[in-house]
Amino acid sequence: MTNKHLKYSLNRRDREKFKKDGFILIKDVLSKREVKNLLSTVDAIWEKHHSKNQEHYLHMFDFFNQGKTFTNLISHKKTLPLVLGLLGWNIYMYHAHLDVNLPISKDSSPDLTWHRDNSRINYDFVDGKYPLLALKVGYWLSDVSTKGRGNLYVIPGSHKWNHKLGKTIKNDKLPSKAIPIKAKPGDIILFDSRIWHTRSNNFSKFIRKVIFIGYTYRWIRPRDDAIVSPDILFKATEFQKQLLSRDINSSSYTPKEEDVPLKKLYCKLYKDKN
Repeated sequence: MTNKHLKYSLNRRDREKFKKDGFILIKDVLSKREVKNLLSTVDAIWEKHHSKNQEHYLHMFDFFNQGKTFTNLISHKKTLPLVLGLLGWNIYMYHAHLDVNLPISKDSSPDLTWHRDNSRINYDFVDGKYPLLALKVGYWLSDVSTKGRGNLYVIPGSHKWNHKLGKTIKNDKLPSKAIPIKAKPGDIILFDSRIWHTRSNNFSKFIRKVIFIGYTYRWIRPRDDAIVSPDILFKATEFQKQLLSRDINSSSYTPKEEDVPLKKLYCKLYKDKN
């Protein structure tokens, strides 16, 4: 058990904003040193990928075995308490991706890709209306504080829509209610997986770099096939073991104390024993 997380519980203002808009943007979560260390690892991965494929982007799911800096993100002292405050303690990391996007010319820009996360969940529920089941934390490593740098666009409040309403959005348009997320390196966005969002095109001189980590309940299947090596799990903290473990059985429905060390942290943060 660690006390370093206890100073960063979710406050009422951010809880209400998340409930109303479907996202919150929080400044200066990562220190300059953390950003530098992450960039060093991300840049090495990108150079290796780009030298082989010559693609203008990277969208990688399976990256947690690439370095401890990534493992530390999933239980970060400033973000994990926020996730617990919204989802509770019976959770794990079900999805993550590392994105790198080179600048492109306006002449060759592809359409936007408006979507909700989690594919079939949106169709398997009647009318695509369902409660909060998952959320993502996006860690910005490049400067997207102005438009045109591959900003994430979101439609505030669209997490409350039924799925059919969002399907009317055209992928070559920015709806009037859509807003760009303007963030600097070290800022995070925390958003409801139901919110309608898209990555926009990067027309700047900068390379877009961001890491997204998704959390959901332990009784929901993984979204991607990323594999965490036994060596990473062996060296992980107790919180990281819970979040990284994908070999989950019926304990996801009836967890024992040893299955969910995050319960103790949650109870300390929010004085809730349920």
